This record gives sequence, structure tokens and C-alpha cells, in this order.
Amino acid sequence: ICTIARSAGAFGSRLTGAGWGGCTVHLVSQDKVESVKQALAQQYYAQRFPDLLADQLENALFVTAPGRGACYFA
Repeated sequence: ICTIARSAGAFGSRLTGAGWGGCTVHLVSQDKVESVKQALAQQYYAQRFPDLLADQLENALFVTAPGRGACYFA
């Protein structure tokens, strides 16, 4: 998964949380987001889970953006 993401333009890629089913986190510039998503969908999900429905893929492959993090308001 990380190799696919890096090949499609991610700056970095990491597996995390494997004890709970796992996930991957990729650092991707805005202009490469769709190409990374498409590469993962075609080269990983379509190959490994050929019967995956579109809504299931949406739940498995999604984009987030960094936030400000936790803070304390007094």
C-alpha cells in the first residue's frame, strides 16, 4: 500500500494501528490526492477485494486534512 501511494505521488506513507485492523496515512500534496486515491483503488482494493462495492470503498479510502489539534479553552 505504501509503495503504491509513493509511486502515485505521496511524499510519505506509513502503516499504523495494525493490531486493530490497521490503516495507512499518506502525506500528499493537494494536486496529487486524486491520483493517489485512484492508484490505491485500482492497484490494491480492486485486486485484493474485487467484490467491494462503491460505498464500501468510500468507507475504506477517504481523504482528511490536518487540524489544529487539541487545545484548552479557559
